[in-house]
Amino acid sequence: MSGVVEPSELRGKTVLVEVTCISPGGTEIDRFQVYGVIELASELSIGIRRKGMTELYGLPPLFHRFRAIEADERPIWRRTEEELEGVDYLVDFAVSVADAEMMLMVRSLGFQQ
Repeated sequence: MSGVVEPSELRGKTVLVEVTCISPGGTEIDRFQVYGVIELASELSIGIRRKGMTELYGLPPLFHRFRAIEADERPIWRRTEEELEGVDYLVDFAVSVADAEMMLMVRSLGFQQ
C-alpha cells in the first residue's frame, strides 16, 4: 500500500504505535509503544482502544504516518519482547513535552485536542 491512508480504511484495524517524547531542549526523554484497535478515525482525531482501558488513546490525524505492515514483518512489543500478531499498521510519532506532567498525559491518553 502506498500513499495516504483514508480514515475509513483504519477503523477496526490493529495498530502498533511508537511514541517518542522530546524535551524542549531536543533531548529524547521517553519512548513507549501503544497497541490496540482503531475505533475512531476522522479528520479531527484518531482513537485507539487498548485492551483493559476505558479511555481511547488519542493520535493526531496524520494519516500519512500510517504504514501497512509487510507480510514478512514481525512487530515486537518491546516491554516483553513478544511478537505481536494481527497488526495491520505501524505508526510512529514524536511529541515535544514541556514537563513530566505533560509526558504522563501523553503516556496515558495520547494526543488530546
